[in-house]
Amino acid sequence: MPPHWMVHLVLLPFLLSGVNGACSSDDNPIFLDPSEVIAEYEDEVTLTCNNTDDIQDAIFWQYGTTTSGFLEDTPFISWTLKLTDWNVTKAECMTRLDNALECSKELKITLFKNPDMVVLYSPMNDSNIAGTNYALQCDIVNVAPVQNLIVNWYRDNHLVKTDFFNETKSKLPVNESSSYEFITNKEDDGAEIRCEAFLDFGPEGPTTPHFWQTHIISVQYAPELMSRNFDVINVRRGDSVTVTCDVKGNPTPTFTWTRDTSAMAENRRSFNVSHVTADVTYICIAGNLLGHTSRAIQLLLVKDDITEAPAVATDPSEDPDVCTPVLTPSEVLVAFGHPVSIDCSAPASADGEVSWKAPSGSLSVFNYTSVSWRIQSLHDWDLKPLCSVTLKNGRRCTASPTITLYKNPDMVVLYSPMNDSNIAGTNYALQCDIVNVAPVQNLIVNWYRDNHLVKTDFFNETSELPVSESSSYEFITNKEDDGAEIRCEAFLDFGPEGPTTPPVWQTHPGKWVFPFFFFFFFFF
Repeated sequence: MPPHWMVHLVLLPFLLSGVNGACSSDDNPIFLDPSEVIAEYEDEVTLTCNNTDDIQDAIFWQYGTTTSGFLEDTPFISWTLKLTDWNVTKAECMTRLDNALECSKELKITLFKNPDMVVLYSPMNDSNIAGTNYALQCDIVNVAPVQNLIVNWYRDNHLVKTDFFNETKSKLPVNESSSYEFITNKEDDGAEIRCEAFLDFGPEGPTTPHFWQTHIISVQYAPELMSRNFDVINVRRGDSVTVTCDVKGNPTPTFTWTRDTSAMAENRRSFNVSHVTADVTYICIAGNLLGHTSRAIQLLLVKDDITEAPAVATDPSEDPDVCTPVLTPSEVLVAFGHPVSIDCSAPASADGEVSWKAPSGSLSVFNYTSVSWRIQSLHDWDLKPLCSVTLKNGRRCTASPTITLYKNPDMVVLYSPMNDSNIAGTNYALQCDIVNVAPVQNLIVNWYRDNHLVKTDFFNETSELPVSESSSYEFITNKEDDGAEIRCEAFLDFGPEGPTTPPVWQTHPGKWVFPFFFFFFFFF
């Protein structure tokens, strides 16, 4: 006669066919531990089933086509199994009670698999220009179930996007992709983008590891100034100083330098000037394939400060014309580096002596009531000579001439900040940099298109020192524009009574054109 347990194994299929969970959920005596399983593929789990009804014939587990050992006359069964079937999403504990009532309870099983890896890359060319669209794609390889997958995007550790995949229902491992698109700007150069993927089963589920990859963005942009475009450095005679073209750009700019409008062999960002003996102006032009910018650095020798003598208090009833110095001219407009001469005289009715106080220049005394101040080459942007008339009674009056020092542009730099090739019907932009000009409030920039004036720019800023300014011209191209010549022309305008200054211009495409006293070329 076969053993007792073998008889039950033979009868097991017939028992299974009869079990249909006939007991209701209210009177179901079966308790499962755990009540749900979330486990990694190929993990081993232990399932426990307990029947609280003492009257029973048999109890067992079924997982897909696999069945546990069949136990009789016991309310408890524990079963350890390896989870290897993606298509099986439940295990079932079954029992037959008192040869009549059949009961069962299902245990939900979720299998998962962490990603093998994430792959982060740019589907387009990795080099991009500021202001253009940039896209990154993150591929998550071999993960399940995808409906529990979360992908987070971080930009310099700040969360910028989250992707869910709830619409995809798949039990098997799959490959998924997430994308992140944005418009780049120059501040994005060097930024770190991170794609981070993980499975999320809620607060009651297991905690799974995160998988990520980072990508460093490279953004190309035209050179730009890190500080103001004109700087004055006071230097003692004989001292040394370092001049720096404080510019950044991507690709790294190339540098061209001039010294008082003469081209230099220097091509570095900064260099040392030894033993300064005179005022001098250095100009750097920084350029890359996207554009150019410029910066001027003026070295000025330190001069002794002039302390203005205080005027003696006078009786308000006295006629001021008796004392006030007469300046000829009282206002003067002079080009940078050119000579200037001003006469100072006592009023005709005054009996007093005339004197000048100035940090530089020479004096010519015609008599004690008339003195002329003259400087051979004016380079001081803040020069304020003071003429005094001292009467015999001790009363003193002073007057200072109004000196406006102007400087024509060293050059204009005309270029397209965008790709120079363009398609008819698209926007086209040109930028004109006017280098080292003063005073900027008198600057006028005219744009010509095939010698027809199309735009005029004025500059309302007030500055006595030389600065570099920019003007732009934008238009929609058409096929008739092919080969058209655009000219940017800059000059200082002092009105009908002022001097006529030479315009400085460049054409696009074209070559440098300077005032008649500049005979050098710049190459980029």
